Amino acid sequence: MLNDQEKLKLLNGDWNQVAKNLFLLDADSSDRISQKIRHFYNYVGDFNPISFLTPRITKHTLRAITNALSDRFFISGVRDAAVLHSKEAPTFLYYFTYKGDFTLAPILKASIKTGVVPFFTELITEIITNKMYRLIGWDVVDYGN
Repeated sequence: MLNDQEKLKLLNGDWNQVAKNLFLLDADSSDRISQKIRHFYNYVGDFNPISFLTPRITKHTLRAITNALSDRFFISGVRDAAVLHSKEAPTFLYYFTYKGDFTLAPILKASIKTGVVPFFTELITEIITNKMYRLIGWDVVDYGN
């Protein structure tokens, strides 16, 4: 989206309308809320002077836009599920921010370019499935070595 000049023009030209569609806002209060979203993601989190509230949205604002969309479509869904579940039992949400020393992200990022992600995901799924089958006593179909 940020590499497409036409979409960037739309994002800069009519932020309120784009935000209404992106964040699924009600028509009644969408302009006010879209401005609050833009303001919030400019000043919260890892402050970046080239961020979401700059006069023009560019590819340098990717982190702020990604955070806003992630919060809308992932974190708000988790919150809604917790609220529903809390009606039945005590419910606690944990938000882990610890970043460990080891991560698979660089490996996965590099493997996307080479096209080996599907192979690795299939391999890992097969290994886990076989282990689980053996653990619960089911027969593992072995098609040979």
